[in-house]
Amino acid sequence: MRYRHLIIALGLAIAPAGLDAQQTAPAARIDAALTAATRVGIPTSLLESKVQEGRAKGIPDARIAAAVEARLDALVRARTALDRARAQAIGAAELSVAADALQAGVTESSMVDVMTRVSAPRRAVAAAVLTELVELGVASDVALARVHAAIAQGGEALVNLPAQASENARGRVRVNGPPLEVDATVRGRGRGNNRND
Repeated sequence: MRYRHLIIALGLAIAPAGLDAQQTAPAARIDAALTAATRVGIPTSLLESKVQEGRAKGIPDARIAAAVEARLDALVRARTALDRARAQAIGAAELSVAADALQAGVTESSMVDVMTRVSAPRRAVAAAVLTELVELGVASDVALARVHAAIAQGGEALVNLPAQASENARGRVRVNGPPLEVDATVRGRGRGNNRND
């Protein structure tokens, strides 16, 4: 029930920005997103860092505002999914990694699986690896299975998965076991190409 309240509160808080996004000043859109985040319990630092990053790169304020709104949406989606799954002790950093996963195209169920089944010390790394695999074109469910298998192997297996997937996508090497099933339409796509700046 709590997730329904989060979505309703978010919708009411940013509706004016969403309806008149082209006509509303970027600064007002950013402020509206920060206010909405506060109302639904999302740490504003997760959005403020997006603003600072954009300004440091010289990105126009309208694009920064759009990125902040998209980031807020991903954070709320991640928080809502984790609340539904009754995830315990998910801090701001882990919420940020969960939102990264959703923005990269990881399915909600795969993101929740990693955030609830992987132990806290490895959770953020596992979610980041899952995200990178999906960005490389590996199907979300296949990537999730690979992440769990690598965790079971221990050592450097988890952190080596993205490099193996990248090499496999280029056809240079085969990893142990079946290929990583990289979609041919996304071969060669670099990390971060589908994220908002």
